[in-house]
Amino acid sequence: MVDFPHIPLRLTREGTAVFTSGGRKPNPQTTTNLSDRWGHGNRLKNSTASIVSAWQDIQQKREEEEKPPLPDAQRIILQIDPDAFDPDDLKTYGIEVIAELENGYIIGASADLELSDLRNKIEKFINEEWGGKKVSEIWDIIEGFKKPEYILSPELLAHWNQVKDDQIYIVDVGIACIGTKVKLSDYPKRKPDESNEKFNKRVNDWLDKRSLTYEEWDDLADERQQGFIKFIQDEAYKGQVIISFVESNIPRLAKSPDSFSCRIQISGKGLKDLVFNFPFIFDVSEPDQFAEIRQQSVSNVNEPPLILQPPQSNAPKVCIIDSGIQERHSLLRTAIDEQNSKSWVLTGSVVKEGKIQIVSWQEF
Repeated sequence: MVDFPHIPLRLTREGTAVFTSGGRKPNPQTTTNLSDRWGHGNRLKNSTASIVSAWQDIQQKREEEEKPPLPDAQRIILQIDPDAFDPDDLKTYGIEVIAELENGYIIGASADLELSDLRNKIEKFINEEWGGKKVSEIWDIIEGFKKPEYILSPELLAHWNQVKDDQIYIVDVGIACIGTKVKLSDYPKRKPDESNEKFNKRVNDWLDKRSLTYEEWDDLADERQQGFIKFIQDEAYKGQVIISFVESNIPRLAKSPDSFSCRIQISGKGLKDLVFNFPFIFDVSEPDQFAEIRQQSVSNVNEPPLILQPPQSNAPKVCIIDSGIQERHSLLRTAIDEQNSKSWVLTGSVVKEGKIQIVSWQEF
């Protein structure tokens, strides 16, 4: 695997691709779960009951301690069969996928604080009813606040026990914004003798079905941004956004973004609450230019943010060909010629003599 030390990527799987003509052999863990419906189903049933009870206790305690309200959702972590279970099928369980991690772990968020759909599926699995079999591919269900290591960068995790409640910290935060409408389906396969026009139309239809419209995404993003700002700006947390929200795409073919990020400063007390309880975050890390956690005294909270100036009108223009540039990034947008910028999506390719050849593409 190529090493990109400047880009903090999480490796999900590494190895050589193997093509087979037959079906995939079931994972032994999934097979065991399927053969022991009562045992596996009741373990998951007990886990969900414990999680729902814990959420109720947390909410009551937050109200008693007058902590800022959370969005109408809670974080949940699941471990699924990474070879068989499609994470996006969690939509049918009432769970939005926030992040996909190694070894089949999924960070999710549920607006249903009773986990009704998930519990219903588990009951169907136990009773061998139609619609419950896929529960065998859900290996474990965990309370979201128990795994901060899935949210924190390795560097921040190493210093996590040193975070002080009354100290101000600067961190970058990634917030998912997919919603439960999105359902990722298989990318269309080109039919024999199918024209580029027909194939491209099927691809575009697939894109439309799997994505929120930009207007829908914008409404959802605005709702989550306002909820996030209200949370960190609580008087006890002394938080504020110091580099504004930047949109990004994780599935590269989505027609609308699926997350946004920002840089904030916040007290250690607020940072802990954010990491443990805010349901839609998937990454909290120290700013890239710092090699370690940078702390800032409360007296510096009101320093003005950096304001970037666009290049002069007669400045030389540079063409960049790249696999993906965030044109609206706060450090790039003033220097991007958006009117002339083009984005292309590969819609068809063939492998010939060991090399990939592009046969069709679509302007995005």
